[in-house]
Amino acid sequence: MNASLMPQDIYDHLASRVLGQEAALRAISVAVYKHVNRIGGARILMIGNSGTGKTTIMKAIEELYSSRESLAAFRAMTIMNARTLLNEAGDVDTFGIFRSLESRVAAMLGEKRPPPGSALADGKRHGLS
Repeated sequence: MNASLMPQDIYDHLASRVLGQEAALRAISVAVYKHVNRIGGARILMIGNSGTGKTTIMKAIEELYSSRESLAAFRAMTIMNARTLLNEAGDVDTFGIFRSLESRVAAMLGEKRPPPGSALADGKRHGLS
């Protein structure tokens, strides 16, 4: 249990990086507190119009996890937006979702391209891209 990190601490961190959004930051702070202390669910889903700060809030949470060694177990997170889920025709783009996830993981691990044998490296050979 991460008792030293209280919802107010999380809120203060997020509020120092996100302008406005006080009500959302309060709710997110409690959700993050519950998540890191394994109380309740482990996922956050934010829905809203483009430009309302969803990605900014999630990046601030990601920064919080990166700034505290006690939160290292929570650093693997995925931030996806709607345009990642659908292709130009409006169909669910499963390969695009995995491409986005693999790209994010590669960025986190410092890799510049997918390793041989990965889904992306093999995608063209299997007609997936």
